[in-house]
Amino acid sequence: MGEKELSPNTVIKHHNLLTNALNAAERQEYITKNPMRAVSPPKKRQREAKFYTPEQLGILLDKAVGTRLELPVFICAYLGLRRGELCGLRWSDIDLEHQTITIENTRTQAGKKEIEKGTKTVSSTRTLYLPDTLCDMLKAAKENQQAYRAEYKNAYDDNDYVVVMEDGRPFRPNYLSELFSKFLADNDLPKIVLHELRHTFASLSNQAGIPAYNIGKALGHSTPATTQKIYTHLLDQTHTQAVEGVAAIADEARRKAGKEYLLQLAGALIDEFRVWDPMKFGDCNEYTEEIQSIGGRLEPHTDVAALGSMLYETFRASFGTRSFRCTPEECETVAKRVFEKVQR
Repeated sequence: MGEKELSPNTVIKHHNLLTNALNAAERQEYITKNPMRAVSPPKKRQREAKFYTPEQLGILLDKAVGTRLELPVFICAYLGLRRGELCGLRWSDIDLEHQTITIENTRTQAGKKEIEKGTKTVSSTRTLYLPDTLCDMLKAAKENQQAYRAEYKNAYDDNDYVVVMEDGRPFRPNYLSELFSKFLADNDLPKIVLHELRHTFASLSNQAGIPAYNIGKALGHSTPATTQKIYTHLLDQTHTQAVEGVAAIADEARRKAGKEYLLQLAGALIDEFRVWDPMKFGDCNEYTEEIQSIGGRLEPHTDVAALGSMLYETFRASFGTRSFRCTPEECETVAKRVFEKVQR
């Protein structure tokens, strides 16, 4: 009986089965020689981003005022810039008249070598709105640089960079990070890196109810819809809400973190006593002890309800339950007027 002739399809099928069997055997031999080859490498875990709360940011901004880190910290916090974008900023990128800033350069560091190049991605090139706080700060910084230029004369490093030292030399990116870390430690602030002020910007934007798309536009994030687009020098209005929202939170947090805010509260409280006069003495000097007691307990997070409770409990303890006839509701109404005066 002659051999049965195999069809072409059957030959191919047998060939594939044999090849797969050999490949499996070869793979097993490969693994047997080194069992670790069968082990999948661990997946790289994404480092969890840290960021400041509004209260922590307010304290940071308040303490940074008047230091060499004032301008870098405010720019990163209010605009969410990357460190390289901050270090690459030039005065030619800033239009103070129209309150815009264009991000199109970065300056990074590899060892001791500094590298200047364009932004990270196409979408990173962007023009942002400058809130009033930053505008005023940049105007002052420009004037200070002019003064230092006159003082240092030929020794001044005359360049176009925005974030520079007294002699005009731009900060090395790594040195700026070191200064920031030391500043946080010296002021007992939670440890974050300079780049995490960018995360703080995103977090505060989210708290302010800004749509994620607009936050991404302000931060210069790449998305499938925007990576192919060419950014122009024109201001993209879609991000302005994000910048203004964060600026409002940061301004308020910084104001509340400062001693001036508590002094304003105490002053408004005294003014209110002249009108309110709960015991009908006709002179707020009669309430000196009570005012001092309440003033000493005021804190940045004191709100209307807390102040109203303080008023009620302090006067009731001072004058006694029978003689003090004010209700908790009346005291809270007074507290509300105090806060209204401070917020004008």
